[in-house]
Amino acid sequence: YYLTKENRVPSLHAVVLANPITEKQWLADALGELFSFSIKVIDRKLGMCRVWSEVAIKNAKSASLQASLVEQDYAVKLKALNDAFSFSVRVSRIECFDVSHTQGQSTVASCVVFDENGPVKSAYRRFTIRGVTPGDDYAAMAQALRRHYRHLKKTDGVLPDLLLVDGGVGQLGRAAEVLDELQVSAVRL
Repeated sequence: YYLTKENRVPSLHAVVLANPITEKQWLADALGELFSFSIKVIDRKLGMCRVWSEVAIKNAKSASLQASLVEQDYAVKLKALNDAFSFSVRVSRIECFDVSHTQGQSTVASCVVFDENGPVKSAYRRFTIRGVTPGDDYAAMAQALRRHYRHLKKTDGVLPDLLLVDGGVGQLGRAAEVLDELQVSAVRL
């Protein structure tokens, strides 16, 4: 890493540290070996390096605060939901289903999941709908819910406290039928 005299902009790879360290050369050697090119480790902040370091620290603090607020925000929203509907059993996990297609063809259903910490992306699911009349969103919703909740029951998966379905009364009715059929009574609609 070298700074040009004109603008003090790096011409090679470098790591700028927020605080001085004694193992600077060891770190530079280890990073160089890992990435297969020379890396300079800078712990003295002059010119642009000082500015970059200050910006990086500010961005890290901001990202940490934002992540904390997002987590708190989901917990606050779930509490507000529980308070608004006076649920007898506290809602802490929500699954949301939606059916989509392209002009009635290529029908898919999606499931997204939320808990007190926000989206649970590892629990997201996508279902390719087969054997349903193109454009029949009620049947597509029923198929996706049936497949999902059969699987959860078979594998002792985590059931949600609340199920939300995108659509209207028809989709809601089909969801209620599927839950009754599969004897899934712990899930609110």
